Amino acid sequence: MAAHPLVQDLLVVYVAGLALVVVLARLRVPPVVALILSGVMIGPSGLGLVVDPGHIEELAEVGVVLLLFTVGLDFSATALARIWRTVVAGGAFQLASTTALGAALVVGLGLARPATAVFLGLFVAMSSTAVAIRGLADRNEVDAPHGRLAVGVLLFQDLAIVAALVLVPVLGGQVAPRAVPLLLGRAAVALVAVGVIGRLLLPPLVRAVLRARRREVFPFALLVASVGTAWLCARLGLPTAVGAFFGGLVLAESEFSHQAQAEIGPLRDLLASLFFVSLGLIVDVPAMVAYLGLLPLVVGAIIVVKALLASLGFAAIRQPIGVAVGAGLALAQVGEFSFILGREGLAAGLIDEATWQVLLASSIATMLLTPALLAAGALLAALAGRLAGRPRAATASETPARRGHVIVLGFGLGGRIIAAA
Repeated sequence: MAAHPLVQDLLVVYVAGLALVVVLARLRVPPVVALILSGVMIGPSGLGLVVDPGHIEELAEVGVVLLLFTVGLDFSATALARIWRTVVAGGAFQLASTTALGAALVVGLGLARPATAVFLGLFVAMSSTAVAIRGLADRNEVDAPHGRLAVGVLLFQDLAIVAALVLVPVLGGQVAPRAVPLLLGRAAVALVAVGVIGRLLLPPLVRAVLRARRREVFPFALLVASVGTAWLCARLGLPTAVGAFFGGLVLAESEFSHQAQAEIGPLRDLLASLFFVSLGLIVDVPAMVAYLGLLPLVVGAIIVVKALLASLGFAAIRQPIGVAVGAGLALAQVGEFSFILGREGLAAGLIDEATWQVLLASSIATMLLTPALLAAGALLAALAGRLAGRPRAATASETPARRGHVIVLGFGLGGRIIAAA
């Protein structure tokens, strides 16, 4: 009996990914970069070893769903409520300023008509939730001040993709502008419905599963919670990742959030790695070579504009300069939702195939540079802090004496459990 194409593709993907991650680890290349490069190597424009890249992309979407579900588990509703004003203000400024400046540059250089320029600005403005969170998690900075701010803005962008997708047919001339308020209103109602349904159904479901006292069924319940809320969002016209995040956010306030993290983590990592491989699979290497001279300019402009505008926006809403710079660098890449937006723009006639390949290659390049940008963030934040003039540190005689307190060093899973206790 012949092997199923999906089984063969998965074997090729994981063998190539494992080999490159191990080999490039000696050169201190981050796993995310190695996985994307493995996708380029085995993809249609590489060795052509993958029979049907669509299979991998579908499984990769499940990986992104699980990734956003665990982000919701980490990012509780209480924490979100504390910074929601900062997230909305910073996220709105970042999206609006990046879109406006990007569109102005495109029109000013005579590269495209205004509608296409606005679309390109929206494309560039979106950042990668999967890549940024993976990078922050690798550096144990998801719970750092700049990490929480960046994650909040990333989730704001994930919600904003709904409005961006609504605007694509308007920019392409297929939908009248007067229909936009109705479409956005339906999306807002759908978002509220997902939150309410998740709050009412998910905690009782998990408690019922735990009462069965069968350890193996708990991961099944988590898959139902994450994939189920993602499916509900998709049915209501919202991105699946938004639903998965809401599912995790609901369970984050429950007593079994830590167990959920431990149970779903390995499966999340296995499937989320497929997302990074799938990015490499859709790269057209000959087209990338043809535009090799243009790509560094496009990539450099994207990173500088996005990091600078985001940092200025965060500083304007009175965030410490180090936090503003660190969060701005975390948002400097182009996101996975931009690829969805790009396919819609291609279908609507806003961009042609050549422009799409340039956007695709430059976007993946910004993702590849994200680990290096995060690593440089601490140095840049420290330099920015010195230039801004930090307040003098208090001396020992000025520091008030404390009694009956506890200092927790590190705030990973163990630190959070100790702090909660």
